[in-house]
Amino acid sequence: MLKKRSVEGNTVATKVQAALKNTLDLFDGESKDLLLFYLYREHGISVYEPDNLSRKKIEAAFEAVFGLGAGILIQKFDSELKSAN
Repeated sequence: MLKKRSVEGNTVATKVQAALKNTLDLFDGESKDLLLFYLYREHGISVYEPDNLSRKKIEAAFEAVFGLGAGILIQKFDSELKSAN
C-alpha cells in the first residue's frame, strides 16, 4: 500500500511539473531563464524537482512576481493541469 501511494503522489507531482513547464513556455530566452532563477531562489520552485511543487506555492510565487497580472498565468497553469488529468 505504501508503494502505491508514493507512485500516485509522484504522478501528481509530475503533472504539476509538466503544467508549470508548459505555463513557463509562454516566456522564452533570457526572460524565461531569469524567471526560472527567481522562482528557484526566492520561492524554492524548480521545474527539475517535481516533489517540491504545489499549486498553492506556484500561485503565491506568480503573484509575488506579476502582481495582478498573475491571474493570467494561474489560469494557464490550471488549464495545463486540467489537461494533464
